[in-house]
Formats: sequence, C-alpha cells, structure tokens
Amino acid sequence: MTRVKDRTTPTECAEHGGFPPISCPPCVARRSSPTGLAVAQAARSLVGIRYVIGGRSLRGVDCLGACVVARQMALVPGGFDGPYSDRLDGIDVIGEVMARGGRLDVESAGAGDVIGFSIGGSLRHFAVLLDDGHMLTATRGAGRAQIVKLDGRWASRAVVRIPAAVGDE
Repeated sequence: MTRVKDRTTPTECAEHGGFPPISCPPCVARRSSPTGLAVAQAARSLVGIRYVIGGRSLRGVDCLGACVVARQMALVPGGFDGPYSDRLDGIDVIGEVMARGGRLDVESAGAGDVIGFSIGGSLRHFAVLLDDGHMLTATRGAGRAQIVKLDGRWASRAVVRIPAAVGDE
C-alpha cells in the first residue's frame, strides 16, 4: 500500500461556509469542466450497482471500479463496454500518486474528478466528486454503489485528485 499522511484541512469553506472546501457546491461548480460534469452525471447512474471486490463492470464495482466505469461511460465514444482495469484514462493511479510524492491537489477538485482517501495512513478508498457536496462511492459495508455526503470526516482524508480530463489540472 502507498503510505500517505492524513492532512489537516479547514473544516469549512472560507467563502461560503457549511461545507469543507473540497466539497463546497459553489466552489466545486466554479472548478468544474463540461467533461467533469459528464463524468459526475454518469457516476450518478451507477447508484445501486452491487459491491464486488475488484469489480470493474455494470455487474459489480468496488470503489475504484465505480470511478473507472463512470469515466468510461462519460468519456469513451459509444459508452461503456467494460470491464476495465485500475487505470483511469491511461493513468496508473497508484503510480501517479507515488510519482507526485503521495499527494495531488485536492483543493482544486471539480465535479467528475476522482478523489483518493487515506485510511490508516494508506491510500485505500476512491470516489467520484459530484457537484453538490456529495460523492459516489462503493463500499463493502453498504454492499452497493451509493451517493454520500463529502463531509469533514471524508474531507480530512482526501489526499489525491485525478482530474476528470486532461487539461483540468
């Protein structure tokens, strides 16, 4: 597992309050691209798909699988024809994190970006950022893909951002 440090983050957006800066709806909307909004819309369509460890198809997904499938649905001409691997648009997620010293800029995240979370000091969870203070994720505990609020507990663990599309960096 890739070791990363949990980070200290402001508990509320300085400009709007009420949300952590990473998930403040007005801020996320301002930082979102049309491509990112398309990925977020595709992610919403995955709600209810069952959780399967290593799942990368519409028959079942894990947390990273939900991110991969949502991106492919939105970005590949003709839509999803999975299953897919752990690469996001040619980006080896773990390799990218290691190359950048275990951190990517999460404060500039927009809708459709994949956010990686540190749990116990290791990069262990992924979700697609939506445009309303929420994220799409899949967990073993829930048994399915679901939308959850990206609250302070999650925001303090956000350590990695993979942009929705090249150029959204």
